[in-house]
Amino acid sequence: MKVILLKDVPKLGRAGEVKEVADGYAQNRLIPNGLVEMATKSKIEALERKKEEAEAQHEAKEKEIIASLKSLNGKTITLQSPANDKGHLYRQVTAEAIQEAIKKETRHAIPISAILLDRPLKEIGEHPLNLKSSKVSSSITLQIKT
Repeated sequence: MKVILLKDVPKLGRAGEVKEVADGYAQNRLIPNGLVEMATKSKIEALERKKEEAEAQHEAKEKEIIASLKSLNGKTITLQSPANDKGHLYRQVTAEAIQEAIKKETRHAIPISAILLDRPLKEIGEHPLNLKSSKVSSSITLQIKT
């Protein structure tokens, strides 16, 4: 019997996949527990359309991130953070704070995973940072002021 997985099922597959299973297994365990539904032609076509739409959205988002990273290359982003008289910050600058500063200054929304911090930023001054997506990388300068 062909079924569409509604949830991940161990040793069978992931949600959204179409699988062939034994009739008794589907009728006695999978369907009553809400793990699968019967695979009809219309449901399989709807699932394919949904997958294509999700893939198109993912590609559009990836293109937007790539364009943002290319436009940020070589820019200087300024961030305000309180520090003591020796220039040490009271708390380190996080990737979330850098993301907010980039969004505030340039209106580019980049994911936190694209911000690569090789060490904690705990002092005022200029710090080179690398930004990377799956296809493009760029570098910016983060200027921390009090």
